[in-house]
Amino acid sequence: MNNKTEKLYNVLVVDDHVLVRTGIISILKEYKNINEIYEAGTGEEALTLIAEHKPDLVLVDISLPDFTGIEVISRAMHIPGLEDTGVLYLVISIYNSPEYIYRAFKAGANGMVSKSCSPGELFEAVSKVISGERFLSPNVSTLPLEEILRIFEQKNFQNYDAETVYLTLKEREVLVLVYRGMQNKQIAEKLCISERTVESHRSMILKKLNAKSIMELNHIISNSDKLTKLVNSSN
Repeated sequence: MNNKTEKLYNVLVVDDHVLVRTGIISILKEYKNINEIYEAGTGEEALTLIAEHKPDLVLVDISLPDFTGIEVISRAMHIPGLEDTGVLYLVISIYNSPEYIYRAFKAGANGMVSKSCSPGELFEAVSKVISGERFLSPNVSTLPLEEILRIFEQKNFQNYDAETVYLTLKEREVLVLVYRGMQNKQIAEKLCISERTVESHRSMILKKLNAKSIMELNHIISNSDKLTKLVNSSN
């Protein structure tokens, strides 16, 4: 007779859309090895819950209101006391560009699935990740993960590459207004946020785009087709 007790896993689901979050949680409740399920709608909430509960697995959306799911993973890696807990991360994304895949796994992700994946595929991803394997959904990329990592390592890819850098939705809004010459106070009033928050977003934008000043930032935007399109297409 086998009396061995199967390990139960505590999970955190991070997504800013309540309906999506509820759907994922509903699916996870059918998984026999899941114990507690926590939920968060922002990156800041996620980090607080990770520090407090030390979940075994975090399912995190790549796009969040305050910062990206990739940043959640990066910041969580530096939470005191979590170094040896072995928290696992499964990124849920609507993006399928190789740049995001590379950045996510380099940050510490253990798997990535598409938001359009089936419940069966989500089960498969969770199973493989908690068993110690890395998982990349075929719906996210037809290239093997090892090939993507190899390609970007050979290119000496940098996260601040203006053509591929990922900015949060709020950072994009601030970027557009900064490019249009608006000051912090004007941006704060327009976006209904504090001037301190605007300054925080500006600093993060400069860091991500490797710019040391607004003048240099404008130069980078002018020489990037993607960023130029962004600032010109926004209302």
